[in-house]
Amino acid sequence: MHVLTSLPQADQEKLKDLRSRGWVRLKEPAHALTAIMVSLPLMAVTGALTVGIFMLFSAFPLEDPGYAGESFSLYFSFGLPLVLGVIAVLVCHELLHLLFIPDVLHSRKTGVGITAVGGFVYTEEVLSRSRHLLISAAPFAVISLILPFLLAIAGLLTPAFFVPVLLNSLGSSVDILTMILVLVQVPKGGMLVSSGSATCWKGGEKTVLPG
Repeated sequence: MHVLTSLPQADQEKLKDLRSRGWVRLKEPAHALTAIMVSLPLMAVTGALTVGIFMLFSAFPLEDPGYAGESFSLYFSFGLPLVLGVIAVLVCHELLHLLFIPDVLHSRKTGVGITAVGGFVYTEEVLSRSRHLLISAAPFAVISLILPFLLAIAGLLTPAFFVPVLLNSLGSSVDILTMILVLVQVPKGGMLVSSGSATCWKGGEKTVLPG
């Protein structure tokens, strides 16, 4: 694994070789900014889900000063604890992606980096469809769903966790978009491999892995 300063460019020769062996280009946004724009409806859903979870467990009781009548209004102190919480969530988000990449510590095809639109994890390892979905889903499932429930059970879910968890939910919308694209286009038993922003897939148990 190595640190990247930008998302690698697609290797056209590799893509040509993959196509010659029956791999199919996944239909997906070509640029990160385009993916963010396309995922805006999903962002609204994930954000609303986070608000619902916090309200469900009374992290924001109706008598809380953050509410003004029937309007939804929250007040936060943007101090060091909040900043550290946001940074911690951003780091954990990427680590959860990395955690499920096979043999990630020894992989020469895997890297992590940050750009103007946020952090990213990149791998050219060949992944099964189920593994690809797991890697995409992990940050949202763990940070935005499982963590709030566990904190609520322990009686520790407070408004202080809201902004970091909400940011993770909003950022996870692109991951969910990726999951939808894979679920719709790649059959069960399929494999996926990436080159830059391009992803290719091939289905069937006798998939020939690229060298």
